[in-house]
Amino acid sequence: DNPEADGRSNLRRHLHHVQRALPPAPPGQPWLLLHGTTVQWNPHADFWLDVAEFERLAAQPATLAEAVRLYQGELLETVYDDWVFFERERLHQAYLNALYQLAVQRRSRCQYGDAAAYAQQLLSHEPFREDALRQLIAARYQAGDRAGAIAEYEQFVKRLRQEMDAAPMPETVALYKTVFNNDRLMGEKPLAPPVEDMPPLKPPIAQSFVGRQAEMARLTAWWSQ
Repeated sequence: DNPEADGRSNLRRHLHHVQRALPPAPPGQPWLLLHGTTVQWNPHADFWLDVAEFERLAAQPATLAEAVRLYQGELLETVYDDWVFFERERLHQAYLNALYQLAVQRRSRCQYGDAAAYAQQLLSHEPFREDALRQLIAARYQAGDRAGAIAEYEQFVKRLRQEMDAAPMPETVALYKTVFNNDRLMGEKPLAPPVEDMPPLKPPIAQSFVGRQAEMARLTAWWSQ
């Protein structure tokens, strides 16, 4: 709502402050490109920008953990301009997506402690995100903490009922039932082949509930070979 002359004056003043705040630019590589009616940050300047580095790292599965460590909070939290809101949300969603991918990735590598930690980190931002909860329950269960996996589900259901008056998704209930019944998770590979598929090391012994003399004699003969 201000006159154009005032806007141009304000812009010149801010550019002056920016130039003073920046370190001296390398020869031939200015930080800012000023051309008549346009102002642009020089993309070829020798600089490091946390947002650009985060986006680069978050785009590759191998560097997701580095991206998560680099993310230190929402973009420009004290700025309330409309354009910032969309960029802030976009980057935050990229961060949450990286956490979820890391939880899945670490579970696939049997690194269940790391998987649970990434899932919990995601749930600290979005406590009702059930895909993250399922990763957490599965990671705890696969790590041998069946009681902890059940507790995670029961606490979540209680919060969901109290705060949203809702029930968990069918996928979450199905996972809980699998854990509660101590069954194998869908798609989980067995730790060892079934006994019937394993070749016998020695001829089978006919078992009897009375006496073991014949069996002991046969075992002793095998051990002495």
